Amino acid sequence: MGITITNTYGTARHVSDTNPAHVTSCDYYRLPLVGTIAPGNPGYEDMVDMLKDNGHDIRPEGYGLIFLESEEFSATYIGSIEQIERYKRRPRTPVVSRPRRPGSSTSHATPSTRPSPTPAPA
Repeated sequence: MGITITNTYGTARHVSDTNPAHVTSCDYYRLPLVGTIAPGNPGYEDMVDMLKDNGHDIRPEGYGLIFLESEEFSATYIGSIEQIERYKRRPRTPVVSRPRRPGSSTSHATPSTRPSPTPAPA
């Protein structure tokens, strides 16, 4: 059973049972890069070699990639090109998240595809 904490922006973070400083996942991510890499693209062969060395399946047609990030956690999703193209075509309305605290590394609003958190009842 994991521990869930909520940051000052209302985003839940799931942390390790044994090390609460170790974030294992979160409920919402920014998607700074959604794309594909196919044979002939620079880096494709390096990616195939890396995946093979780690025992992962190889997709001869190429890969769909989504980089996910939050304040304390990041992950890479690797799927099919078709799946990523379908995701990129879906209708969406970007939402701007709340501005960061003054003095943080970035003090501007960040585009996001998630809804703003619902305020807690007073």
